[in-house]
Amino acid sequence: MDSLGVDVQVISPYAGFYNYDLPVATAKATSVDCNDEIHQMSTTWPDRFASLGTLPMQDPAAAV
Repeated sequence: MDSLGVDVQVISPYAGFYNYDLPVATAKATSVDCNDEIHQMSTTWPDRFASLGTLPMQDPAAAV
């Protein structure tokens, strides 16, 4: 990142990993796993990474 002049990178899942087409339970589980990994990176290197997660939009109650 330094060699490219990047101070902070926002980490987010790519759109294909939103899993909106999957069953609710699977989408919830993959959202939690993905968000946990992204969160871990941003807490390990808080000055370098910011987090943007995903939500299981098939289940509005779980997404809130």
